[in-house]
Amino acid sequence: MKKIGSLILFLVLAFSLSACAENSNKETSQKLPSDSSTESMVTMEEESAETEEHDETEEISGNHVLIAYFGRWGNTEFPDDVDASTSASIVIGRDGNLQGTTEYVADLIREYVGGDMHLIQTVEPYSEDYDKVVEKNRQEQEEGVVPELQSTDLDIEQYDTIFIGYPIWATTIPRPIVSFLSQYNLMDKTIIPFCTHAGYGSGGSYADIQELCPNSEVLTGLAVEAEKISSAE
Repeated sequence: MKKIGSLILFLVLAFSLSACAENSNKETSQKLPSDSSTESMVTMEEESAETEEHDETEEISGNHVLIAYFGRWGNTEFPDDVDASTSASIVIGRDGNLQGTTEYVADLIREYVGGDMHLIQTVEPYSEDYDKVVEKNRQEQEEGVVPELQSTDLDIEQYDTIFIGYPIWATTIPRPIVSFLSQYNLMDKTIIPFCTHAGYGSGGSYADIQELCPNSEVLTGLAVEAEKISSAE
């Protein structure tokens, strides 16, 4: 009888230990994620990072966007057979037609964030002769001239974000940009400058825009060298 009792006791203990081990394994398996759960977590992290990367662009494109720009192309009476290779202001666009370099960048911006394009045009066109343009701009800057712009039906009130594009003239904005920024009420607007240049960067243009628009949020601008326009994207 003692042997039988000992055998029963041994079997009971063995069963208890086996049950404890099985419960422990179940708890561990519940705590540890499966391979598919881990993969799901990684995917969610990647999607989150991708979302953050595009937040700024989506935020801009969610607003009413205006892309206003000025350049010699559109403000100069060039001859029909003008050669794009001889002018830093003109480039062959991706559609094969001639474009101004600043207009080229404006088109790229529109592709990324949408919005409406607006060419800033002066009543009096600029000369085809580059040296005469340089001299006229110098005179306009020295005398504080604000060139008259052609009248348009532009309703600035409908826009929240305004891209301002221009070539760098004498290390800053051309005077027609001063005309545009002075003509419209840009209070509480978000302004994003972009410019083309001959290799010396944006100069003092961003600071000058901020000074002209003290009640606007002027963001960091984008400067593109005209000779490298094909890689501007």
